Amino acid sequence: MQRIEGFLNESEVPQWASTLTASNDNDSPNNTIGFSSASFEWPTLSKALPTPARFGLGPLDIKFPAGKLTLVTGSTGSGKRLEHATIRDNIIFGSPHGFDEGRYHAVIEACALVKDLEMFDAGDQTEIGEKGITLSGGQRARVALARAIYSAAECILLDDPLAAVDMHTAQHLLKKCLTSNLARNRTIILVTHHVSLCLPAASYLVELSNGSVLRQGSIQELEDLDLLKAVVKDEDEPLIDPNVPHSPENEADSLKSVPAKPTNKASGKLIEVEARAEGRVPLKTYLTYIRAAGIVPWVLTATLMLLIRFINITNQVFLAHWGEAYESDERPCVFTSVLPKYPWADFPSPDVNVTPWMLVYFYISLTGALSVVFYIGLGYYASLQASRSLFISLLRRLARAPVRFFDVTPIGRILNRFTTDINTIDGALMNSARSCISGVLNFLASFTVILVVVPSFAPFALFIAWLYIRLAPPYIQASRDLRRLESVSLSPAFAGYDELLRGIAHIRAFGMENRYQNGFYAKVDKFQSFDHAYWLVNGWLRWRYDCLGSVVVFAATIFALWKGVTNGSTAIVIVQAGIFAEASRQLVRVAAQLELDFNSVERVVEYLEVPQEAPAVIEKDRPPAYWPSSTGDLRIENLVVRYAPHLPSVLRNVSFTVKPSEKIGVVGRTGSGKSTLALSLLRMIEPAAGSIIIDGINVSTLGLEDLRTRITIISQDVSLFSGTIKSNLDPLDEHTEEECLDILRRCHLTSLLKHTPTNTQVTSLDMPISAGSLSAGEKQLVAIARAILRHTNIIIMDEATSQVDAELDDQIQKTIREEFADAIVITIAHRLKTIMDYDRVLVLDDGEIVEFGPPKELMGTVGGRFREMCRQSADWALLASVLEGFDASVS
Repeated sequence: MQRIEGFLNESEVPQWASTLTASNDNDSPNNTIGFSSASFEWPTLSKALPTPARFGLGPLDIKFPAGKLTLVTGSTGSGKRLEHATIRDNIIFGSPHGFDEGRYHAVIEACALVKDLEMFDAGDQTEIGEKGITLSGGQRARVALARAIYSAAECILLDDPLAAVDMHTAQHLLKKCLTSNLARNRTIILVTHHVSLCLPAASYLVELSNGSVLRQGSIQELEDLDLLKAVVKDEDEPLIDPNVPHSPENEADSLKSVPAKPTNKASGKLIEVEARAEGRVPLKTYLTYIRAAGIVPWVLTATLMLLIRFINITNQVFLAHWGEAYESDERPCVFTSVLPKYPWADFPSPDVNVTPWMLVYFYISLTGALSVVFYIGLGYYASLQASRSLFISLLRRLARAPVRFFDVTPIGRILNRFTTDINTIDGALMNSARSCISGVLNFLASFTVILVVVPSFAPFALFIAWLYIRLAPPYIQASRDLRRLESVSLSPAFAGYDELLRGIAHIRAFGMENRYQNGFYAKVDKFQSFDHAYWLVNGWLRWRYDCLGSVVVFAATIFALWKGVTNGSTAIVIVQAGIFAEASRQLVRVAAQLELDFNSVERVVEYLEVPQEAPAVIEKDRPPAYWPSSTGDLRIENLVVRYAPHLPSVLRNVSFTVKPSEKIGVVGRTGSGKSTLALSLLRMIEPAAGSIIIDGINVSTLGLEDLRTRITIISQDVSLFSGTIKSNLDPLDEHTEEECLDILRRCHLTSLLKHTPTNTQVTSLDMPISAGSLSAGEKQLVAIARAILRHTNIIIMDEATSQVDAELDDQIQKTIREEFADAIVITIAHRLKTIMDYDRVLVLDDGEIVEFGPPKELMGTVGGRFREMCRQSADWALLASVLEGFDASVS
């Protein structure tokens, strides 16, 4: 409750920041946007730790021209999400337009998505998975851009969508999307590092530096003041080469409808409906839980339960005899044959001396109390052992699960196992098991006592037992299925909440709070509907069993009076009849509940059987300590890769060799297989055919730990972990602070080096990293610094500098060339100039190699794919100038 209270007491966002609370007083259309003496910085905790001077933006005084394109640029760190659904749903995104077919097809063509959709069997009905895992980085950027353009918003804010695409695609987006009829009369603010590309189409430019406006003004004003050169720096070539032909079929200036694609394609579902078990919980699930805690605790638990029940009956018999001892010195006839010699046979009458009777009662009660204490303690111990064992096994299995499992499994399903299911195993399951054992023993014990006292009650008791049994199966089956439905329906609620939290900024930007809120409520309502039905079924059973229980008590009392048993024995019969009735109801209800709770074990066991990656270490095939050496090569032979057996190949018979210390650039259209090639080298995706041989060793024979610790990859989407700069740079603590600080300087992370020492943060390395503390570009620089510090002989960079500005990119590329001079470097690039001085360039298209050779040779190939890519970029002359002796005028 304290944690919930703390969450509810968090400060709310301003009313204008959310459509749920914003005032609707001013509904007049107005596409003017700007800042007036505005300053911004990230919020901190109320008791903030001492930190270096925090980054702040402002004061800002900017008025963006309405209905025009404005560029916002600046150095990295100066202050610059898809939902799990189909591509079409992500683009429409609850737009007030609904599905306008003409507008929709114009948007997907303007955003260069037509060819991408043709690659998917289900076209725009393809599910993109959580965080858009089905799509490449460039495809995700273009789908997000299409969503913004399709919307009805008059003001559009774009955070560098051009960074994730190649130059030709960037030109297409600029000409066919950002300056087309789709953008007419809309205020577009584009944060970008591609200034030279976008400048001719822009009306206004703002340059930021160190959190403040360095210069701003219309393009004409800045040009008259001779300030544009300082912004563009060395990118002073024409932005769109007039000699580059543009196919008329690529024009997307009009909103003319594009013919719809055929709808008879394969299903585009990526994530299947969560499996729901049917029928009884299998025996192996019970055995898994028993083995997880150990056999001994369960045997001791059952023994203690028998002892407790025996003590309870003994207590009742003793109390009955004690009461009868006041009336007669004769022993009750009911015990004559059963207990011919019992401990209290020679006790004096309680009228004379009650002390012995009280001592016996005290010892019986004390023994029972101690037995209960040991029973409960042992039960919780067994439950804790089982829960801990299953949790650790689940964590280890998922940690070793292949990447494909996480691609097709929503995070909500995984969280459901680790939260709701583990919580059930922690507590509720043991309580159900204890109650079930108790119910069985109470039923048998009470039935036996009643038969001993009133044997003639047996036929009636059997009839009542038959009625109890008849009512049990419908209840067990209904409640079991309802609980399973409840467990399955909880996963979408978890996933929806996670999706809402991760995308809250975009949801607010599009004014979709109500849509997401109602969607989340619908998922919760569905979950609650099953829970409500479950408790209704419980009420159905309880009413019927209560009626039968009343009949049992009444009948047992009548039989006892009819047979003339003593008062004490009659009291025992009445009490045991009540216990019999309650035990019968409890036994059926708890047996069903036990099976329901074992549904959680069943769901955990399901994930204990997920496919596993190859072993981390294979002792008999461990590579030498120096592997891969700086003199080793990399050979890929007839490589075929697909993400799942039923999916088409992403790489098809790819073969090439990388010489020692060679630098290879990999280029190609978005979705051509570049990132898949990088993942294959680390066996994140296992090849369907072919081989990868590094320094004479086939990587398929190695343990994954041995392989992945010898190769460094810097991905486009950088992952940083909670902790400090030091823990992210050097997770294994293998380097000194001096080495880490030196790496920060060499990677130009100046924003992290500006640090005022404090008691808790002596150096920059002690600075904590949080979700919003670093920009996307700074995160990439930290990843590059980590790679340099690690210094392996094979480096893979997947768009590693896509989020930094051109000037910093040049500095980083220089650092990379110096640090990895003796290593094999494979760079997946959109900025072609970063690989023009590489030894060779590999051109991929649709999973196949179409060209492979030195950049100068490929540039000189008339009609070649790489040459056309360069000619269609904004940097044609600049790219040509990088290659010594190449004449850019040659067509």
